[in-house]
Amino acid sequence: MGKKCVLSGYFGFKNFGDEAILNVLVKKLQNHKHNITVISSNPAYTKSIFNNVDSVHTFDIKSIVTAIFKSDILISGGGSLLQDVTSFRSLYYYLFVIFLGIIFNKKVIIYAQGIGPIKNPISKSITMLLLKHCSYVSVRDENSYNLLNNNGINADLLCDPIFSINTPQIENKNKTVAIQLRNCKGINADFIDRLAHQVTKDFKDYHLEIYSFQDEIDFNICKEFEKRIKMLNSEIKTDV
Repeated sequence: MGKKCVLSGYFGFKNFGDEAILNVLVKKLQNHKHNITVISSNPAYTKSIFNNVDSVHTFDIKSIVTAIFKSDILISGGGSLLQDVTSFRSLYYYLFVIFLGIIFNKKVIIYAQGIGPIKNPISKSITMLLLKHCSYVSVRDENSYNLLNNNGINADLLCDPIFSINTPQIENKNKTVAIQLRNCKGINADFIDRLAHQVTKDFKDYHLEIYSFQDEIDFNICKEFEKRIKMLNSEIKTDV
């Protein structure tokens, strides 16, 4: 008989990587007939892309507590959830979810995560304490593995779950180049202009596909890059 599983991660934000990880988890669990509830920032979206999957909102604490209390297994992962570089609050949020699983005596699984960096000593101590009480811990990189090992936590080193996705082999007959930009520190108008010049120079005979892996963060920067590429290509045609 299937178990009741709650999945905790950076889900519902339409981030390509995290949604791909969720896809892997859901398929693996459904293959074993488990019932799934996903903690998501957009439960309606999450339920719309998966059949027979329930979802509760990221900040609906009452529903999260109820879901974990009624579950058999809590799975936290993948991605880099347990770090305080991008957000102090998000670290404690994910630790709180793990804490609920532990105090309710559920099987808590840390699945293929990247652990750290955790700069705050208190945050690091709390994280390690909770991980020691988890049923199973796996990480996706050697730095995370060494960090846990140095703190007395047994963990398995796995590949990132995204590599478990089955993708069809497609022959590239059209000389296509895929470009994915991330809106991060250092990405500015000058960088976009220089990158666009280099891309049009190196791949002038190629078809370019520009991808945003998370629209709310990357879409504008990708559109700006696409606009600059079109302008440069227009200038090249005019010169010819």
